[in-house]
Amino acid sequence: MPVKRTITINFLREYVNKQLSLEINSEDYRMALCLLIEQVLLTTAQYKGFQFYDWRHGGRDKWIQDGSPTDTKQQYLGPEYKRIYY
Repeated sequence: MPVKRTITINFLREYVNKQLSLEINSEDYRMALCLLIEQVLLTTAQYKGFQFYDWRHGGRDKWIQDGSPTDTKQQYLGPEYKRIYY
């Protein structure tokens, strides 16, 4: 009888977050990872939101330093699918 193997949701979330942070990954790959992890987190009632990677790693500080311009905030957030999931 085959042995059932499972991974934890936390392991999957950490793996996806790492993959989303890598510059070598394409936007399509990141989008697929976002769809996957969002579905898993929502299905298991563990979805706690996300934050844009670049925003968390200096984008917010740069935005404030530049006077908090609302018309160009997206450039401080970073690419759409470069995220960190909680």
